[in-house]
Amino acid sequence: MLAIKQFKSDMMNIWRRLLYVAACSLCIGCANTRTIPPDFSGKKQSMSSVALVPSDIGEKISTANCRYDSLQTSYTLQTTGNTSDNRSFSCEGSLAVMINGRLRMYGKTMLAGKVFDILVKDGIFFVYLPKQGKLIRGSTNVPYYGTVRNGIAMPPQAVLKSVLHQSIDFFSNSFFEVEPHFFIANLVQSRNGINYLEQKLWINNATYIIEKKQVFDQNGMLVFDVKYSNFYDVGNQGVFPREMNIVNKITDETFQLRFSNIKINTTLPDTVFELDTPKNIDILTTD
Repeated sequence: MLAIKQFKSDMMNIWRRLLYVAACSLCIGCANTRTIPPDFSGKKQSMSSVALVPSDIGEKISTANCRYDSLQTSYTLQTTGNTSDNRSFSCEGSLAVMINGRLRMYGKTMLAGKVFDILVKDGIFFVYLPKQGKLIRGSTNVPYYGTVRNGIAMPPQAVLKSVLHQSIDFFSNSFFEVEPHFFIANLVQSRNGINYLEQKLWINNATYIIEKKQVFDQNGMLVFDVKYSNFYDVGNQGVFPREMNIVNKITDETFQLRFSNIKINTTLPDTVFELDTPKNIDILTTD
């Protein structure tokens, strides 16, 4: 009995450090394979904090810290830099994020080395492409499912549900499947009295790291397929994927995101960040 209790305790401790992880093929011969999925029913995963430090290339952006859940907004806004003539692009950049609604980012896409800067305020986001002298403008209030089905620029709510975890609630009607190297957590949500599968998480049963995530709509259609790789291990604080591959199955868009200069938030509180407005934003927001 003591061995069983210790086993469950060990698994729960590892689960608490977990936060999004590695995209890959199944690894043959994973050590320490389990045959019984851990009991996460009724548990909530807590989030740790990291800081993403902007690079010194181009316009310098203030360093800011952010929680994992705020990062999801930044991914969404990165996708707004997409162009209608090429629906698939990769982006490398540094982020500076403010939790209560503002976001600044410096990034370079592989399409002609475009650089863009983002501000989010009062439900409106602006993506400025300085090399083009162009401003992209949109609302953060577009409904999630209507957005992905219509293929228009995704607002923060969309990738909020696709890239990184919010706090995870394992409801009583959620269930697990067991594969040779993974536990598959099926997160079941209920809306208007109807249960539906909202997410599937592939958890490596040797590392307890989530390596893949799928997001479904209420009709059972696969909306997002997300894979994670090249992890930054921050010990008891969790892990953070340096590389992510996100496929929007509705619009057939693929986003490949890479991040660097990641460090733990050890000094600033989660909710106190102030970021400057981009220099050119005032003269461009009137169109």
